[in-house]
Amino acid sequence: MALSQTQIDYILALDAKGQEIMADKGEEGILLSLCDEMHPIKDLIDQADPEEIAGYCNNRSGFHMYINMLEAMAKACRDGTLDELICK
Repeated sequence: MALSQTQIDYILALDAKGQEIMADKGEEGILLSLCDEMHPIKDLIDQADPEEIAGYCNNRSGFHMYINMLEAMAKACRDGTLDELICK
């Protein structure tokens, strides 16, 4: 399903937030801010066409950082290596 304008606006706002955090606090800042964004991002991913999300990831570095962090956390949870991810 194509993203709604509200979802696109959320991606753009998240992208700007992610870029600002990365410039100021780096990956640790993204990880800390992810707590507030985890559920809305998951809902977005569940509702969106994966190719459309990938397109935004390719063009929006801040949004891409959030998606990468979520993917890394999911993989670490699955593999049992979450402590290594957080403590690296």
